[in-house]
Amino acid sequence: MARIQISNVEKDYGNVTVLKDCNLDIAHGEFIVLVGPSGSGKTTLLRMIAGLESISRGDMMFDDRRVNDVDVGDRNIAMVFQNYGLYPHMSVYDNMAFGLRRRKLSKTEIDGKVKRIATLLSLDGLLERRPKQLSGGQRQRVALGRAIIRDPEVFLLDEPLSNLDAQLRVQMRSEIMNVHRSVDATAVYVTHDQVEAMTMGDRIAVMNNGEIQQIGTPEDLYDRPQNLFVATFIGTPSMGILRCDVDRDGSLLLVRDTEDRIAISRGQLDRIGDRREVLAGIRPEHLHLPRNGAPAVIRGEIDVVEMLGSEQYLYLRNGAANFIARMERGHHFRPGETVGLDIDTEALHLFDSDTEEAL
Repeated sequence: MARIQISNVEKDYGNVTVLKDCNLDIAHGEFIVLVGPSGSGKTTLLRMIAGLESISRGDMMFDDRRVNDVDVGDRNIAMVFQNYGLYPHMSVYDNMAFGLRRRKLSKTEIDGKVKRIATLLSLDGLLERRPKQLSGGQRQRVALGRAIIRDPEVFLLDEPLSNLDAQLRVQMRSEIMNVHRSVDATAVYVTHDQVEAMTMGDRIAVMNNGEIQQIGTPEDLYDRPQNLFVATFIGTPSMGILRCDVDRDGSLLLVRDTEDRIAISRGQLDRIGDRREVLAGIRPEHLHLPRNGAPAVIRGEIDVVEMLGSEQYLYLRNGAANFIARMERGHHFRPGETVGLDIDTEALHLFDSDTEEAL
């Protein structure tokens, strides 16, 4: 396995810079996820790690070896793509053995490796089948097997589960993590699905507009987002954002264009400083019905009620603001109804209204 150091890396296409000053240090054996919306630059960065895209500026290091100009075949990497990339005329066995034969390994070595990886991926009963005779999940396991059988130092995965249905995606996430624990490789995984990122990554790099917005553990990103983009991108359902005026004397936030006033602590007010306006973010689990007859802090008109078995989500409108509240099953709500809610104010996330950076 390799340590990957990405230092001030940028990528230009003509006069357009699509990756800007990317810095990322990936530890030996780490499973790191690059996540972001379409066009954020995550696949471009993955292809630069692989050597499939040139680097315009900056340095790419594998174990202190600069690889900017090192050919793909000399980087000891393996890639798994969204479309599997299997040879349709070959059996599962031959698809997995193909790279080993090109390296001129003996038949005994090839047979031992193929059968060991096939057992690891529950493919041992499918080795004589061709790809068209396999399900989507089985084809994805073959693609994984073909990649890891080469004993790469770096394992790169580009949206490998996007063609699978929801249930199979969950199953394959577990299988990929189990495979990673079983092989001695550093893994970089690209996805646009933040749930996938949160459940799989040791650390996550959130990307947008060609820049890395924040790097951290899933808990770091969820609990301590560094800017508004990360705050609203990470978490399902998304964090609600309220534009607020600051009432300094009463340590209050006044939700813009409403009569709702949110009491905050002196510590929160100190973080706001002399700003007269801030953005306040609140996650669905930090909104609840008032307890013990306490007055409501914020009100919202229900647009949608989303029932998810043991819980339900209320999609609410308050003036120009939209936010979501998570409620336990048993309370009955209807679209068009106005509901009053309390807020766990210590859980508020505060952002500068101009820079959108966390306070």
